[in-house]
Amino acid sequence: MTTTDVPVAPAPEEAPPLGEPARMFGVIWSPRKAFTDIVRRPSFWAPFVLLVVFQTAVSLAIYKPVIIPSQLAKMAEQPNFTAEKQAMIEKGMESPVGWVIATATGLLGMPIALLLWAGMLYFVFSLLMSGRANFKSVFTVVCYASIVGMIAALVKLPLMIARQDLEVSIGPAALLERPDPPTFLYSFLQGMDVLGIWSWLVVAVGLSVLYRKPQGSTTLATMAIFLVFVLVSAGIRSMFHPGS
Repeated sequence: MTTTDVPVAPAPEEAPPLGEPARMFGVIWSPRKAFTDIVRRPSFWAPFVLLVVFQTAVSLAIYKPVIIPSQLAKMAEQPNFTAEKQAMIEKGMESPVGWVIATATGLLGMPIALLLWAGMLYFVFSLLMSGRANFKSVFTVVCYASIVGMIAALVKLPLMIARQDLEVSIGPAALLERPDPPTFLYSFLQGMDVLGIWSWLVVAVGLSVLYRKPQGSTTLATMAIFLVFVLVSAGIRSMFHPGS
């Protein structure tokens, strides 16, 4: 048999591409399979638009029943905050200008949060750890992983409305009475939100696929970043509340 007669093994067939709904649901139910397709064809626009629209809708849904009462309650703690001032501020917040600000917060808040999260992960994995991935790919992974946050928002939304409280946490802080002012320990436990941790674990799967690193090491590095983020956030919050 000549060399030309040697049979050549067929190349493995590439999995058919997933549609956007399959990608988004796959991030929840089968993240590694979904991220394999996402990394192969990175495009962030579908989840990005969905997240911005969803966040804007949530912001508008909680604006009157949660945000306005919460802001007024904080202002009422200030000295010389009279009933007249409260009525004037409440009228302003319920005016069209107030609703425009609430809409702008939803439209701008989510893109800023996504960019900061992706930038932090890109800095650690691509720059500090010399990983081979561009910012667009990391941003795409972050956008798809943030779909988990939509589930978290839907779970917390009725609780926020019922309690008129923006700082609802599904985690160890929920078992404690909130101190006033909030202590460092309470703020730290509040940051250990179960649904928030889920988002970070999902993004760790995406980064593992993107950077072609073992799942264990990627998860360890990602959760270390998460822990530092929670500690810094709790420290900053304590700094702005003397006596906590």
